[in-house]
Amino acid sequence: IHIRCKNFTGQTGILNANGGNGYNSVGGGGGGGRIAIWCVNDTSVGAVANANGGGAPGTLGGAGTIVWGRLAAPGTIFVVH
Repeated sequence: IHIRCKNFTGQTGILNANGGNGYNSVGGGGGGGRIAIWCVNDTSVGAVANANGGGAPGTLGGAGTIVWGRLAAPGTIFVVH
């Protein structure tokens, strides 16, 4: 999931990128996916990002990654010396 926006707002949303389950007890589960939210303004309340690995008992996939990034407002000048 990749979201790039000016305003990120909400009260009860959930973003999931879960890994798939393994087949019975034979195969392991898939790892969690990737979630990236890049925004200028974050006014979300209770917005949860989740990236779990799925799997059969004892063979869970690894967790995914979550990135919360801030974008510069339009017209902003960023100078590095």
